[in-house]
Amino acid sequence: MISFEILKWDSDFFGFTIAKINDKFISLRDFRNIYKELKNKKVKLLYWPSDLNFSFQHEISKEFNGRLVDVKTRYKKEIKKGDRYIIEGQIFTELYKELKPDDKMLEIALQCGEYSRFKVDPHFPSEKFVELYKTWLIKSLIGDLADEVIITKKDDLITGLITVNCDEGIGNIGLVGVHNDYRRMGQGDILIRTALNFFNENKCHTAYVITQEMNHEACKLYEKYGFTVDSKTNFYHFWIK
Repeated sequence: MISFEILKWDSDFFGFTIAKINDKFISLRDFRNIYKELKNKKVKLLYWPSDLNFSFQHEISKEFNGRLVDVKTRYKKEIKKGDRYIIEGQIFTELYKELKPDDKMLEIALQCGEYSRFKVDPHFPSEKFVELYKTWLIKSLIGDLADEVIITKKDDLITGLITVNCDEGIGNIGLVGVHNDYRRMGQGDILIRTALNFFNENKCHTAYVITQEMNHEACKLYEKYGFTVDSKTNFYHFWIK
């Protein structure tokens, strides 16, 4: 039996019913049956995270007008006790303690989503993409999606941010980005170093971060600091008509 679920948060946020197939391998016949069932349930959008090496996904995508919107790439790094990265130079980091983001932070949050499937897929209204990333940032600041939001500053202006959380020895990086006006100054390095120090201080033994394969700069940055690819998933969108 192929498993799928109706995604309540996504459906409520975007204003139409969205479902997700939970199986990474599925036959064309089973997909046809699920597609028909979801269409009868008035589902408008179907997510399918598919195994990277599953050969039938291309056939399924072609028949049902699926769009490969992301190669979701999860990176992993083992944190060694006592490791400490030095933060130096003219760029400063601090924990952001306000519950409301300033304008620069909102700009950075939107720039974090440059390769997001919600921006890559043209069916999503641009205003919903903006709202989604603003919501992500605000929920991080109030502690729903992150333990801390770390920022970089230059000349008293916020220039970059990274959100981090720790749970039972596992560290996770959420949003991470440097404002377009301050890139190529080493700020991404400083954000990653500060996050890794935070994980170490909070006794995390492993850290994870998820990005898009097409975000080459982010991938290179994580790999520079010893993150290795833990998994890759082809992420498809099917708009049901």
